[in-house]
Amino acid sequence: MSPEKRLKRIPYRDWLLKARALVGALGTLLSVPKVLTLSLLFIVFNWLGMFYLASQHQVFVEMDGVVIAHRTHQRTVGGILRELHLFLREGDIVHPSLHERVPEGGTIRVQLARRLLVVHDGQVSTFDTQVKDLRQALKDAGVILGQRDQVFLGMAKAPLHDVEISAPVLPGDPGIPILLQALRYPLRVFVRRAVPLQVREEGVNLVFFTTARTVEQALREQGIPVYAQDRVYPGLDTRIVPGMQVFIERSKALTLEDGGRSFSLRTRAKTVAELLSERGLVLGEKDYVLPSLLAPIREGMH
Repeated sequence: MSPEKRLKRIPYRDWLLKARALVGALGTLLSVPKVLTLSLLFIVFNWLGMFYLASQHQVFVEMDGVVIAHRTHQRTVGGILRELHLFLREGDIVHPSLHERVPEGGTIRVQLARRLLVVHDGQVSTFDTQVKDLRQALKDAGVILGQRDQVFLGMAKAPLHDVEISAPVLPGDPGIPILLQALRYPLRVFVRRAVPLQVREEGVNLVFFTTARTVEQALREQGIPVYAQDRVYPGLDTRIVPGMQVFIERSKALTLEDGGRSFSLRTRAKTVAELLSERGLVLGEKDYVLPSLLAPIREGMH
């Protein structure tokens, strides 16, 4: 019987206990001094330790492109993975199969399913996937994306197409425990649905879909300028809800001359009189104004 088979049947701890008892018995029978007995025991322990290490064989474990060398007495894929505390979940892929033997220098390839935690439509869904394309992975889980919806990976906005679920980037040689922890950590995905929004401005209606959170963000995304003197209802900080209508009452740009000084400004005043009142200008008996106080305010008036 080969040393390898004998070692497999008798654990290393049992070898040490038997060796200690044998050396102790020899020391007693032969009346060997205590120092010599300890020396013999040290030699036997070292011999057993070297024999134990020499009987190991080296294998390689590859996970998501990271290859790690491991020395072991285990001979099957399942035994080696258990020794590494690498326990598989449903959806994980391993090659060769768990019951196959791994030769010296052999490689075990483990492809872990990535867990996605998806916040969408007022709910949270958790599922595991081997699919690398994010859009397809969401579709497989029943989360269908519209053309104008937005997806966020963590806090970063992601495009809807060609987004790959990649492995985490770890510095140096992380080792099995750290790599396994990083790969098992859920990838957080936030789906923000696009909703219709109607903007009405001086008789013109504009309808578009937006994923913005507030009225101000939605108008900015559409390139619709809003000046401080404009009136927007509901207010710019109002949260968007589906089907919302936003009304914009525009101010008009004009130039005002007073005492030889010229001011460029915007106003929602309807007449020159309202503009002067708005500015706090009071006319004296000998003052005059052009155009007249009853003249309507026009864009670009001077």
